[in-house]
Amino acid sequence: MRRSVQILAAVFVCAAGAPGLAGDETGGFLAFEEAFNGISPASPFMAVGPGHVVAVSNNGIRFFTKDGVMTYDNTFSGKYGFFPDGGTPRNPRVAFDPHTGRFIVAAYYTYAFDDLISVAISDGADPNGTWRRHTFNVNAVGDINLWTGHLLTMGFDASAIYVYNDFYFASDPLDPFSHGFVFSIDKLALMNGEVPAVVPFEPFEFPIALVPARTYDADAPAQYLVTPFGTLVSEDQLRVIALRDALGSPVVDSTVVGVLPYDSISGSDRMPHPGGNSLTAHDIRVRHAVYRAGSLWTAHHIRDPATGRHLARWYEIAMNGWPVSGVQPVLVQAGTIDLAPDVHTFLPDIAPDANGNAAIVFHHTSATTAPGMARAVRLAGDPPGQIRSVEMLRETELVLPSQTVYSAGSAADIDPADPRCGWVGGVFWVTNQWGGRQPSMWISPVTLGCPADFNGDTAVNSLDFVAFLNAFVSGDPKADFNGDTVVNSLDFVAFLNAFVAGCP
Repeated sequence: MRRSVQILAAVFVCAAGAPGLAGDETGGFLAFEEAFNGISPASPFMAVGPGHVVAVSNNGIRFFTKDGVMTYDNTFSGKYGFFPDGGTPRNPRVAFDPHTGRFIVAAYYTYAFDDLISVAISDGADPNGTWRRHTFNVNAVGDINLWTGHLLTMGFDASAIYVYNDFYFASDPLDPFSHGFVFSIDKLALMNGEVPAVVPFEPFEFPIALVPARTYDADAPAQYLVTPFGTLVSEDQLRVIALRDALGSPVVDSTVVGVLPYDSISGSDRMPHPGGNSLTAHDIRVRHAVYRAGSLWTAHHIRDPATGRHLARWYEIAMNGWPVSGVQPVLVQAGTIDLAPDVHTFLPDIAPDANGNAAIVFHHTSATTAPGMARAVRLAGDPPGQIRSVEMLRETELVLPSQTVYSAGSAADIDPADPRCGWVGGVFWVTNQWGGRQPSMWISPVTLGCPADFNGDTAVNSLDFVAFLNAFVSGDPKADFNGDTVVNSLDFVAFLNAFVAGCP
């Protein structure tokens, strides 16, 4: 059996979730399972707060307690929809912002003859409260008229929300196709119920599929965006953009980071499944990114140059304070999830904690195995590029037709209330109430590791105390033990409590 990563053993059982819910020993639950609304592909995503999970998809938006009890269910459009200003969005996004302790939702959609982007922020960590919303028109940026937006992505830092959108067409005589703009939105003004400033910019010519990072470090030198970069034949780089003064006069720096070689994927590239050889999950673009403790993490699926298979790949890039420091970012590690010679892996996402542990979600398929979702763990002390605790969560419950677009999304997040736990959300297909087929979203907690094992050597002892103390004294973001983006005495108390408690 060929493996690109070594799979290691688990450490402890995550206490999040409700074991046994819906007959599942992992504590997971269904987020979306009703009739498909006709928008394809399905684009599920989710984010986790201290007490709730918010899930979004083309079908709508829902809030859950962590044991899977739904507390809110709505569509996006319509008079009483979550975004009543427009139509049904494609690729809506949600995030939990640790800087403000609030959820953020963003969506792009067309309504009447307008192209619109809406953003909303909750009034606290409980999403079942009041939301502040703002909708702005993206029919034009400057002298360029735009239409047919595609694949919105979203990130944040301490002061702004960043939304990126591709536009297929434009009334620009120099370049009538494929403009892409980042819209920087004043987060604090939105929180206060004011009309927020929205600053658009196009970072370089012919941008496509940029992803703004979810930035946890309060003192980040810039807001980072990332996208695959290379040729259509063979690629071995990621392009990284640094944005400064985003709400004023944007300053943009660009660089590339060398990574493992990969081949591009087009819409005609298919994967096998029991229904035939024509399953697709779109292209090599990354969909989410996280900047935390000085590193930029992201994931996508590629076509392996050696085998031609679709394989999920993830990266950690040390940003080294670039561009302020003058030191270039470098690849720390990369992992390719290769389960077996006949298995394809795709649609991954990765979420790191402050100590370098990470929760990973991905999907898999083969000629004899129904497509489904799986999760894995990467612990900080593991050898570079390796993962552990791979677990298959849900498999598609019926044989799909030969040519099926599987999905366009998945999500991983870290629980801000319990640093031992991550959460993952992904797709599997079910039979709906009319006997048809539809994609459904499954959400599940995933164990990361013992929080007191600060140095990642799988043992809790004085070495962990020394490692934490050194990080704490130096102000290293890794010492943000309670996940509130600030290193202070509360982190020392939180670590001391975990250290005394030891590991289960």
